[in-house]
Amino acid sequence: MFAALADTNPANPFPQLTEREFDVLARMAAGQSNQAIAARLGISPKTVQNHVSNVLLKLGVEDRAQAVARARDANVHRPT
Repeated sequence: MFAALADTNPANPFPQLTEREFDVLARMAAGQSNQAIAARLGISPKTVQNHVSNVLLKLGVEDRAQAVARARDANVHRPT
């Protein structure tokens, strides 16, 4: 649902991300580890790792720290 509205939704500054990828990015920006994200979302840590890899690729950044910096610059956050 969110991904389909990404182009028109001002709450998502990264329309290239799926809803799940955006959620993972926001939780990364909140300082959560892959294990914590997995537990919160009810998915495996490997699936989180795959989402993180997709986020890095789609944002054109080299590592998690750069992705988090981009998210924070865009004021992306999720409640923990």
